[in-house]
Amino acid sequence: MRKHYAIILLLLAALTTLCISVQASALTYTDKTEAKYIKKEARRRKIKLVSLSKAKRAAKKAVQNDSGSKKVKFTEMELDNEADDYPNAAGFRPVYTFGCISGGIEYDVDVDALTGQVLKLEEEYNDDDYDHFSGLKDDRESQYVRQEAERRNIQLISTSEAEDIAAGRIRSGSITFKEIELEDEHDDYPNSERFRPVYKIECYSGRDEYDIEIDAVTGKILKFKLDD
Repeated sequence: MRKHYAIILLLLAALTTLCISVQASALTYTDKTEAKYIKKEARRRKIKLVSLSKAKRAAKKAVQNDSGSKKVKFTEMELDNEADDYPNAAGFRPVYTFGCISGGIEYDVDVDALTGQVLKLEEEYNDDDYDHFSGLKDDRESQYVRQEAERRNIQLISTSEAEDIAAGRIRSGSITFKEIELEDEHDDYPNSERFRPVYKIECYSGRDEYDIEIDAVTGKILKFKLDD
């Protein structure tokens, strides 16, 4: 009886592993032909690519840090030559590109297929979840600040948390966020580390337009200005 019970447990474990494996592999490259070419070209050039799983982990971590949510759903992925967007002398820049959703935010993430470094993290809010949000600006400066914070082991608050802080100060039921940037503002707010991550927010409520700056580490409001 015990032997039969053990066999049943082993079968259940195997079935669970199989289901997890199928679920994990359900997402495939959007352009399989392009991905196949990139892998072939990398072999021809004797270039070793980081694994897809490692690239996904890097993308997931970057998204989690930004959204403040542990749940990340990947919706698409590609392996392309992005030498036009990230020029180099070789004219060959393999990049994993991912589309995913976390915390109601849609993300586009580029990960260097040679180093595993996150090259780009762009956010687009889903209007179904955040109907008050109209746009988000996230450029190379924002990416630099995130990477520098990670290098210094500094935890940043998420853009959604910064949004909530701004909304709490305005105290209005209807707020439209026009733009959010993450920048190093140590020149305007000097400190000994010469690194001061700050969220710069433009938003409006009714006819009132606001410029708000929030410390991206502490959440403290550094500037609150009602534009005339």
